[in-house]
Amino acid sequence: MNVFVLVLSLVLCSSAAGIQHHVYPIILETRSTASKLVLRINDKITLNLEKSEVLAEELHFVTATTERHEVETVNTSSIEENIYHDSTERSSLMLHRKYGTLYVEGIVNRKLRIKPVPEGERSAQGHMLHSLYEVQERGENLPIVNTYANNYRRPQGQVQSPYWRWRPTATHPGRYPAFHATTSTASTMTARRTVHTFVVELHIISDEEHNRNFRSKDELIGYLAVMVNAITLRYLEMEMPSITFKIVGVTMSRADIFASHILGTIEAYETLNKLEKYYREGNIPGNPDVVFLITNRDMSTVRGGSLDKDIAGLANVAGVCTTHRVAMGEDIAPSFDGAFAMAHEIGHSLGARHDPRGSGECAWRRGFLMSYEDGGPNKYRLSECSMDAIRTNTEKLPGGCLSESAARMHYIVKSSVMPGQKISASYYCSLIMKRTLIEKRIRSDVSPQTPLELTKQCKMKCCYSVNHQTWCRKVDLLDGMECEEESTCRKGVCMVHKWAEK
Repeated sequence: MNVFVLVLSLVLCSSAAGIQHHVYPIILETRSTASKLVLRINDKITLNLEKSEVLAEELHFVTATTERHEVETVNTSSIEENIYHDSTERSSLMLHRKYGTLYVEGIVNRKLRIKPVPEGERSAQGHMLHSLYEVQERGENLPIVNTYANNYRRPQGQVQSPYWRWRPTATHPGRYPAFHATTSTASTMTARRTVHTFVVELHIISDEEHNRNFRSKDELIGYLAVMVNAITLRYLEMEMPSITFKIVGVTMSRADIFASHILGTIEAYETLNKLEKYYREGNIPGNPDVVFLITNRDMSTVRGGSLDKDIAGLANVAGVCTTHRVAMGEDIAPSFDGAFAMAHEIGHSLGARHDPRGSGECAWRRGFLMSYEDGGPNKYRLSECSMDAIRTNTEKLPGGCLSESAARMHYIVKSSVMPGQKISASYYCSLIMKRTLIEKRIRSDVSPQTPLELTKQCKMKCCYSVNHQTWCRKVDLLDGMECEEESTCRKGVCMVHKWAEK
């Protein structure tokens, strides 16, 4: 067997940002298979890299414009064959050759990153120059004058509140009235039976504002894979059936004909209706279990004659595998901010309703995934009531829904790359607050505040200053972000986590 050992020849240099190394990666063929690489940086850092598997092997990719839909089948092995991870160091690297030249890019560990320097001087052997550098964390201790609490959407992904559009015939708190037999819903499909596993196949539509943040379809697919990886963690406790997710299709929309625009936002209810029509008209290839719209725009609804932006997601309860299989949620690309909204809305699609407003183990106030309350670690998992509702719905689904469509099922079963490993706290805060600053016409730097009493709770503050005052918004740390020395956040818990073993 052959092992590929990636040896880095180091040239030390200094810069204003701190110490960085210029390296010339060379792959040496020795023992082992191509699925494993040993990246030896120095005597203290050795990465044992393995290939990552995160996508369906055959994926439908749609480029949608006003004139036409171009559908292509993307063999994701061309993406996955270049992606490696180290489960111990939480490294995520892309290695590929272009015109015979090796490119290495990504995360070496929590602090070190590597990227090609195409404009740099080649080595004597013609190898590409790379920069190995330490990430600088900005932690300015600004005084807290006020707490930013107005005119921002709640951090949780929200479906329509039952108080907004509640009707006696509705499936609480779903968007539609209880479905009748003619709609071919879960309640009328088949007799109940025990289901052990359910791989939920997703087709994700990235709207025009969202996908403009990515330079290529490969970048978009990779970003969505990390998002789905994050939502998978919210369903780890689910049993009988176990729930996992697989991306089987992606639409890169260049003309959002399914969107209903109003004053710079998209109206949620009308957009969900049009999205359902968009699906029924055959614009989504294959037969995914759920079609999810991820949008970079503000969602809104009209209440009492006023535009209300306090909504971040919408879904049809028990819509999975029916004609009502659509859902939607906000995201601020490339911040991975929409992971909770996606997990919450897909929970509705699978049959879970909001947790009850009472007492007991499933109480709304305990803050599980299907509540808007912040229950700390509870927010990263389903309540027993939600799991029971999903089981009941899943047991009635037809066999065609529960069987996987792809010939080979490469879905995310290991959290090899998490959002917090891909983005710094400073950059995350700048993305989260960008919309607020634009709306308020404020020019200000945004910085994170990470006092230990907050990071221990997997939270931090994103702050900006205006008129000699500092305004802050408390946000959750992303899964994979560092909260204490040698510790990271996972499902709201700060401790030492080994992601790939979960």
